[in-house]
Amino acid sequence: MDAIGIAQNRHIDAVVDNAQTSVPAAQFDQLLCPMKYFAAVEFLLQRSGYEVHVARNGDEALRLVEAHQPDLVLLDVMMPLRSGYEVCMRIRERPEWRHIKIVMLSAKGRDAEVSKGLATGADLYVTKPFSTRDLIGKINNLLDPQ
Repeated sequence: MDAIGIAQNRHIDAVVDNAQTSVPAAQFDQLLCPMKYFAAVEFLLQRSGYEVHVARNGDEALRLVEAHQPDLVLLDVMMPLRSGYEVCMRIRERPEWRHIKIVMLSAKGRDAEVSKGLATGADLYVTKPFSTRDLIGKINNLLDPQ
C-alpha cells in the first residue's frame, strides 16, 4: 500500500504510483496516507490549504520527511519496504523530527495493533474504513489543537 505525505499551512508532499505531485503553498505541516483514500484526502486537504507529497513505500516516506521536515505524517501500517510501524519508529528516533505528528492508518483495528501503533510513537491510530472528512478534522485538531 502506498502512503501520502501531507503538510499544513500549507505544505504537503505526495508521490503516487511513480507520479509526483506538488502543490505549492506558503509554510509547513505534513503527513502520510494510503493510496486507496488518496484522491479524497488530497482533495479535502488541498481545499483546506494544505500541500501534499506522497511516498510509494516506507523508504521513500523517510526520504520525504528528510527533505521536507513535515509537521504531520500519515502512515499506512502495511507499506512496501518498511512498515508504517518501522517508519514511525525511525521518525521518533531522530530528535529533530520529534515534533512531527504521526497518524497511522490500518485495517488492523484490534487492540494489540492499536497499542503497537501508539507505542511506536503514533499520535493517533485510525482504522479503515474511515470517513475522509473525519480524518481531515482529526488532522486539523492535531496540527492546531486550539
